[in-house]
Amino acid sequence: NAAGTYSNGAQVDITNSVAWSSTTGATIDNSVNKGLASAGNSAATSTITATLGSQTATATLNVTAATLQTITISADATNPATINAGNTAKFIATGTFNTSPPSNADITSQVTWNSDNTVVASGLSGGVIQTYQQGSANISATLNNVTSSTLPLTVAAPVLASVTVTPSNPSVTYISGNPPTLQFTATAFYSDGSTQDATTQAAWSSGTTATATINPNTALATTQLNADSATTTIT
Repeated sequence: NAAGTYSNGAQVDITNSVAWSSTTGATIDNSVNKGLASAGNSAATSTITATLGSQTATATLNVTAATLQTITISADATNPATINAGNTAKFIATGTFNTSPPSNADITSQVTWNSDNTVVASGLSGGVIQTYQQGSANISATLNNVTSSTLPLTVAAPVLASVTVTPSNPSVTYISGNPPTLQFTATAFYSDGSTQDATTQAAWSSGTTATATINPNTALATTQLNADSATTTIT
């Protein structure tokens, strides 16, 4: 509040008449709720100034850092329904502070993320949880000696990410006798980084069977006698 003392000795509440300003550390309303100061997010000292005409008065507002009381964590709404091994999950941390009334803030990037089973998953920065293999882990967050309750994370089996075929761009030359054959192989790459020989599990086909055929189970390709400098795509 601001009080003005006039030449006749009268004191008048001039809170709504003065122009309010503040330095770094706090803000002060100069329109609807004139004179209402709001502290910033960190400890600081702010000078509050009230001005009316040629008269100015100041006051010092000491802002102390709010104390973190509790941490609540939740899974991000963008997470897929199933988290497969090798993929990441996103968690959010909300801190409740001892302001009056208590206030909440997103502290996802400030906390340390923990896992009770780092073989299955571990916490990275910014709420990102990296998964490694199928299983379960309990996730929690810690900041300033305050730790949240745990939230379970279930990690499903890894999924197929890609398949490569070798050799990739082979060529064969047919001169006489039996037409040349070529053995292809397929390697499967999974979301957890593992690989597997998938030659006999894959379904094989040739784009142009007049050039070459391929055994759909064994991946053995055979060129055709009437193929003259032709190509085919093996899938």
